[in-house]
Formats: sequence, C-alpha cells, structure tokens
Amino acid sequence: MTHLTTLNFALGEDIEMLRDTVSKFAANEIAPRAAAIDQANLFPHDLWRKLGDLGVLGLTVSEEYGGAQLGYLAHMVAMEEISRASAAVGLSFGLIRTCASTNCTAMAAPSRRRSICPNSCPASTSARLR
Repeated sequence: MTHLTTLNFALGEDIEMLRDTVSKFAANEIAPRAAAIDQANLFPHDLWRKLGDLGVLGLTVSEEYGGAQLGYLAHMVAMEEISRASAAVGLSFGLIRTCASTNCTAMAAPSRRRSICPNSCPASTSARLR
C-alpha cells in the first residue's frame, strides 16, 4: 500500500483573521439589507465607506501606496465572505476593487500611483488588518 501525504488547505493566520473579520462585518452590515439592495438595484454608498473603514479596499495594493499588500487570495476571501451576505455587493466589490487596484498599480505611472492609489484605499489599511 502506498502512503499518501495529506494536503494542507490552511490559508494562514492573516487570511483566516481576514475571513473572520469580513464574515462578521458582512453578517452585521450587509446581510440584513441584502434583499433591499437587490430590490433597489443600487449599490449602497455608505457600505463603500464602511468597507474602507474595515480596511478591505486595498488588499492587493502595495503598502507603498496605502494598501495592505496581502494579494489576490486575500481579495478573493474577502469577496467570498461579502458574497455570502449579498451576491450583488460581493460582485460590485470584486469588480470595482479588481479594476481599480489592477489599473492603478499596473498601468499608472509612479507619480499617478502616488496620487490615485492612496485615495482608493485608506492609508491605514494594513494597520487595521494586521
């Protein structure tokens, strides 16, 4: 009989902490409004500020530009937890953050990155998540 090693699917302490934080936020702030959000077919602007306060708007942005520099695994875990509460909010979060972060960090000139990126993700993002 051949011995097979087990696979370890642990995502790490930082990602698990992020999952727990975003899950609690989504359960308290998004889930109670999910039906109303779907009915209105509008993204609730106050949630964007709250997501910024939570620190998830700069997960993929480097610390140099005000982000947490946790990468796309962190982004996907946050999107997954937000989507559990509301698929519409999760999709909006994923689309807006991916497009804005990717375009800002990959396409903009360094001088533009310094002026645009910090405005799209609060400067203390990494401090709130660590």
